[in-house]
Amino acid sequence: MSPSAWAAEDALRGRLAADLRAALKSRDAAATSAIRTLAAALDNAGAVAVDPDRKYVPTAGPSVEVTRRNLSETDLAAIIAREIAEREQAIADYEAGSRKDAADRLRAEIAVIGRYGAASLPPR
Repeated sequence: MSPSAWAAEDALRGRLAADLRAALKSRDAAATSAIRTLAAALDNAGAVAVDPDRKYVPTAGPSVEVTRRNLSETDLAAIIAREIAEREQAIADYEAGSRKDAADRLRAEIAVIGRYGAASLPPR
């Protein structure tokens, strides 16, 4: 993995942390929810696969520390696109169920997540 890919992931995580602090201070519920969800999606994508044949899984101690995989710029863009697509599908479902308030909340989250799109990733 190239150092520029690491820089892209670190830059995005840094922006998320700064924007989360700002959203919390301004009490922006949609931005807070969207940023926390996107950060969790990045964390989940960086998790290392677990061997299903392993009988003992340590729950404490130094053996628990596992190096996470670094996400490429392509991975980051795919995660952002997936988060937006999930919300767009949910908007359609909410509108079919006459839940305009929930659909509007998700539209606000899409606007927040859209700020972190591929165009906002640092150049190679």
